Amino acid sequence: MKKACAAFLLAACLVASASGLTVMSYNVENLFDDVHNGTEYREFDPLRGTWNAEFFKVRIDSIAEVVRKAVPGGPDILLLQEIENEHALQTLAEEGLGGMGYTWRVLVPKKNCATNVAILSRFPVSSVRAHGVGPWKQRTPVRDVIEAKIEYGGNTLYVFNNHWKAKTEGVKATESSRLQSASVLARRVREILAQDPSADILVAGDMNESVDEYVRTGRKYQTALIPTSETTPRKFAGQSIFLSSNTRGLGATGDRLVLYDPWFELAPARRGSYSYQGEWLTVDHILLSAGLFDTRGFSYRWGSFGPVRLPFLFSTEGVPKKWTGLGAGRGYSDHLPLLVTLDAH
Repeated sequence: MKKACAAFLLAACLVASASGLTVMSYNVENLFDDVHNGTEYREFDPLRGTWNAEFFKVRIDSIAEVVRKAVPGGPDILLLQEIENEHALQTLAEEGLGGMGYTWRVLVPKKNCATNVAILSRFPVSSVRAHGVGPWKQRTPVRDVIEAKIEYGGNTLYVFNNHWKAKTEGVKATESSRLQSASVLARRVREILAQDPSADILVAGDMNESVDEYVRTGRKYQTALIPTSETTPRKFAGQSIFLSSNTRGLGATGDRLVLYDPWFELAPARRGSYSYQGEWLTVDHILLSAGLFDTRGFSYRWGSFGPVRLPFLFSTEGVPKKWTGLGAGRGYSDHLPLLVTLDAH
């Protein structure tokens, strides 16, 4: 985490006060640097594959292009997933996004994890906490939930960056890991809300399950994310996070945590940030606490949420144009970024 100079902070605050504070969450699809560290995936290891400095620079430039074009001037806060290490993040901030004011950087590396979550911010980050998630099957590390407090205009925004266990080893088989991540996250959010029920909290990241995940399973077992419209056993309350389509009932009641999911604002046909076997899924999320719907601190700007759908991000098949290598068809990521705007009071 690096401090910014006072002159820059003043300039940045003037921009944010006029246009709102923009937050983007983006799984960039494996940003690895050009240094052998021993934990890389084989295809991104300079000693074992074809990965090199040229590929690294092109990846930096491609991610930077998305950030620059997602919103005029770039988002104020970037919550990134699949960043290898501090060097990769620093290179992205200083070279790919140089001059854009991302002076505050957060990455808490987890031992033996190939990729991590990271944060770039134009505004001061006053504290960072890593909330541990246990290993998958007692051997494979799972990324921690990263909490950062961002300060602006005398107000505090809590942001949580997540990248939960993928479904590679099976949808049902891996659910226990996502439930653990959700439980860790929910417990900490409940702690904050117990101290301040109006706290401004934004939870984002690639959670590897859709807003309707519980319905997709046929309601046969507990999922980490469950819509509040579903009737579930009381025992689900402690681990799952419940997603609401409206602002009524948000917050923590006992062990149950309810957050607002703006995916519900979009018609089903317009939902999706990731495509799998021809179907659009809502595995990436930006979830909001009740505090973001009052007139204190920060508030959600209605209608500002949505996936970034710039034409160049799509393949000829109409799905996210994932990274494919050098050349004109190099690609970007297999996920679309999500954007949201917050107004400061």
